[in-house]
Amino acid sequence: GVVSRIPLAALTRQTQFDVLAADASGRVDFFQARGVVDHGFREVLELIFWGGTSLRITPDHGVMALSATGDLHSRAAGKLQVGDFLLTCDGTDIASESTIDTELARFAGYYIADGCCGRWGAERTYGVTIVMGAHRKAEIDDCLDILRRRFGCQQKTQLGINGSSVRINANRRAVYDFVVALGHTAHDKRLPSWLWTSPRETVLSFLRGYANDSHKAKTGQRTYTTVNEPLRDDLVMLLRLHGMSCSVSERTSPRRRIAGGGWVEASRAYDVRVCDSDDVIRVGGAGTRTPAQHCLESRLLSAFETQPRPRGAATAVAKAKGNNLIGKAGVLRLLETGAVHGEALERLARGKLGALRIKAVRRLPVLERVFDIDVPGGRTFFGGTIPVLLHNSELYGDSGWEGLAMREDHLGPLDPW
Repeated sequence: GVVSRIPLAALTRQTQFDVLAADASGRVDFFQARGVVDHGFREVLELIFWGGTSLRITPDHGVMALSATGDLHSRAAGKLQVGDFLLTCDGTDIASESTIDTELARFAGYYIADGCCGRWGAERTYGVTIVMGAHRKAEIDDCLDILRRRFGCQQKTQLGINGSSVRINANRRAVYDFVVALGHTAHDKRLPSWLWTSPRETVLSFLRGYANDSHKAKTGQRTYTTVNEPLRDDLVMLLRLHGMSCSVSERTSPRRRIAGGGWVEASRAYDVRVCDSDDVIRVGGAGTRTPAQHCLESRLLSAFETQPRPRGAATAVAKAKGNNLIGKAGVLRLLETGAVHGEALERLARGKLGALRIKAVRRLPVLERVFDIDVPGGRTFFGGTIPVLLHNSELYGDSGWEGLAMREDHLGPLDPW
């Protein structure tokens, strides 16, 4: 029952596991996989998407896209071009199973942002330390209150060397046992397994705690910074699973002196920028833009235009088709006015799939060992730093959900993908 984001190569040692996938109705959930296919060393492409994420994939592996009529079909990655749109998840249908409440989730966010733990001293005392900015009085009081009520911990606090920070020390086994699964230091922290199956309100509470180490810009976007690349990728995946848009970038922090006279060496830092509570991107003044994951390709509207057209419908559809993408909320408004019609289009507008645009395609200079997943029942699956809908090794062809043929030879050499 442990949920985590791991490389495909690690699954070769697993005898039973579930993967995030989509079924024929478009439901996004965990489904049982049958195995991992080892394709050996192959040529690899890197698909780079708008928003800063990427996917490494072989040129002949299939990725899923939408046809002009809204049907899912596979395309070989080697035939993709800059500007093409693939599919990502815009939320999931995963059932909530976590028993961790919003208060403990918020404390986990405090720890991920500013904490460390270990067994310290000659007596190997269980130690947990969280350092917060002294100006964050409300968060400090909340953290102390949680430690006292939930862990029975009469912790100690002390001001930092220059008075700009507060150090919270909690030397209690119960606190250590709770946070140790999250990692010991900034370089090895990961999201806890229980967070992946937590309801949205629990995830938002965790992010509020994690926001203690973030920055909010005037545009409404909040930036979370980490030196830990796997943690960055965990955060991106978590946000997408709950329908929250984000973008990523990286930079190099120079070597710098810290309070007390010590030095911090130069390191690579990763920024994850998350949209505000309205989940829109602020652009220039009061303008906004709907994130791509909440959109569909506007070309789909052509196949669903109502004939004869209601008054004003042609203008509304033509305006929408003037852009590459249209927000799913906009599609629903066109459906309500009768400008377009069709159950397939409505299913896509209300579903958990959204657009993901390719910014660049790069051919890697060396061969890499590659793996694929076999999911029974004709399902695709999600993979990559950002969840990209990929072709199932059990399937072949590109005729959509209904026409995808099933393989009888599970790991045979006939699979063209």
